[in-house]
Amino acid sequence: TGYWVDIHNVENLGRTDYLDNNFGYPPGTLMFANPAHPHYDQDGTVWSVCLTHVPEGNGVYSARYTIYTIKDETRTVFAEVPVGMVDFAQCPGDGEPYPDLSVRMGYMHSFAMTENYIILPTTSYLFDPCMVADGGRRDQGFFPGSFQWYGEEQSKIYVIRRADGELMGTLLTTAYFVTHQLNAFERDETVMHADMLVYDNADVYTYHTFLPQLFQDIPYETYPERFTIRTDSWQLTSRRPLRFPYPSAVEMSNINYDFYNTKFYHFAYMVENLWRTGGRILKLDVEELEEFVFDMPEGLFPQEPVFVPHPDPQSEDDGVLLIQGIDGGKEKAFLIILDARTMELVAHVTAPDLALAGLHNNFYPAHVGRG
Repeated sequence: TGYWVDIHNVENLGRTDYLDNNFGYPPGTLMFANPAHPHYDQDGTVWSVCLTHVPEGNGVYSARYTIYTIKDETRTVFAEVPVGMVDFAQCPGDGEPYPDLSVRMGYMHSFAMTENYIILPTTSYLFDPCMVADGGRRDQGFFPGSFQWYGEEQSKIYVIRRADGELMGTLLTTAYFVTHQLNAFERDETVMHADMLVYDNADVYTYHTFLPQLFQDIPYETYPERFTIRTDSWQLTSRRPLRFPYPSAVEMSNINYDFYNTKFYHFAYMVENLWRTGGRILKLDVEELEEFVFDMPEGLFPQEPVFVPHPDPQSEDDGVLLIQGIDGGKEKAFLIILDARTMELVAHVTAPDLALAGLHNNFYPAHVGRG
């Protein structure tokens, strides 16, 4: 189920049901935690993934990651990564988690794609199927009631071939939590890189984004990292920092997605000190490890920067950055436009109303959604 929205007037145009029959899964199938960030092909095909539990009978469910596409209002299963069998009879009750960690799937806020592969960076923030047996644990909220952090449990990276959906490798690494991707690409026939914003734990979900911590301006630590994978042996060969000082409080990354997603690239854009004072917009050259910044005026709290390319771009960074956020002094939303090449101010306007904090942003050309 989805909803049509008029993006020009921000009006709800009503509910729409997908044309597929629940992906073709049987009744009673449970699906959770689609990443907030799908991927898009040039033809408009949407790629996403979810945590799926398919009923096998007598309270037993087959757990799997389902990778799927959406086109023409139809969802199609592209590939599945099996995890194991979950038996609800093993749920202890009273809010206690499912005991077998090997069949609990890891949370993903985002995932990566190259030209030939899909990369699922599943975290050690593990989904608890007993949440269902406990009636949803609505009093706890979705994330606290549905996931728990296990710092001793290695995180897994699954790599799936786009040509046929075959699982090429399951790569283990030290426990991490991942929020956003920068980009991923194949450097040559044997090496590919996946660049992500990484954390040592899930505190950015369970602690730092709660109001008491926000009002105290408590810092959090992000690790912008490059994961290097050998495609001839399917080994994770290195994790290295992309920025110094390391770690630092950076979030809400974006790139020139239309032209450089899945391809070799130089520049990523993100917010430094998101939800905190001293906000800056960071332009990071991931190859040269150089950076350029725009310091936000005092009292302005920026959110996700969106790159909009020039209609006839001459370089990767030929375009503008749109940064929406909250003006704390005026108690209204603002929009700042930066020249992405120079990181210099082009325009700064104030909206008539206050915007919501913590939301992702998107850009739609004026012709989209008309006629």
